[in-house]
Amino acid sequence: MLRRRLALFSAPALVLLPLVVLGCGSKAPPEPGRYYDEGRGISIQFPPGWEVIEEEDGDAVSALAPFESDEDVLQESISVSVEDLDDAMTVDEFSNQVNAVAAAEGTDYKVELSGSATIADLPANWIIFSYKKPECAIMTLGYCLVKGKRGYVITCNSEPQNYA
Repeated sequence: MLRRRLALFSAPALVLLPLVVLGCGSKAPPEPGRYYDEGRGISIQFPPGWEVIEEEDGDAVSALAPFESDEDVLQESISVSVEDLDDAMTVDEFSNQVNAVAAAEGTDYKVELSGSATIADLPANWIIFSYKKPECAIMTLGYCLVKGKRGYVITCNSEPQNYA
């Protein structure tokens, strides 16, 4: 019997491809295959062959990996969400808010690792966590960062055995 396929767009917490750029104000010519959204100030290069979906489930943009087989339960995904903030927040405040929402997304939520980084010259917090949905277990890597009064959440979801 084939298992039901599940596509996750964003467990509202966190991945970053090193190719995310915030602030798209550059006059450089567009790169083929790169997604741009100047209004939200994002640019990202998704893996070749992934399906790019704009504005799905509250995300600015998501990309879904192709199914590997009919037995696939979860389509791996990368998502970028942009949130207009009412008040200026630090990256730590924003990350704490996002992580609290993520912890409520499924059962058996567990932080595996976390730390800080710099993305587009801005401080960012990253986290790797696992949780369970009725369909499957999920591992998420993600980043939170703040630029002005915008919060950015970049997430990558996969099944734990496929996490690399």
